[in-house]
Amino acid sequence: MGDGPVFGLWRIRGRKHLLHAGADLILCALDGRQRLQTSVSPALAEGSACRLSLPPGGEAAAASAALQVLRGEHHAPAFRHVSRMDLLHMRGLQALDALQAGCGHREIAEAVFGADAAAGRWHADSDLRAQMRHILSRAKALMAGGYLRLAGVRPG
Repeated sequence: MGDGPVFGLWRIRGRKHLLHAGADLILCALDGRQRLQTSVSPALAEGSACRLSLPPGGEAAAASAALQVLRGEHHAPAFRHVSRMDLLHMRGLQALDALQAGCGHREIAEAVFGADAAAGRWHADSDLRAQMRHILSRAKALMAGGYLRLAGVRPG
């Protein structure tokens, strides 16, 4: 075992993929903006000593970062990009909570989009009302089992 780094798959943060590439395994780990892709021996086991090799011309900073990832010492970035779908799901959950608490659609729009937006854009055939109806219908569909398709548990 010695003083060198010890392999621990579950210490590596983020989403992990293991691909079989003939004689070796390719380990890919993605955590925020940090990415590790390395070749791993099929004989490597949890807790066994490991060695990190770089191709010729490899940067010392890249080796240091990869070693931190393998040790589980790296830190996720303080923020990550919020996608349009993330925002839609968040608004849907907020709207569903408010609806179950007995709030009306306009009150929900004020909470989700702000009082100024609701005051200026809420009328009989407004885009804000249509958006609110769409968000609520999506949230209800997710609550009624659609979350299983979203998670990939049930086929669409």
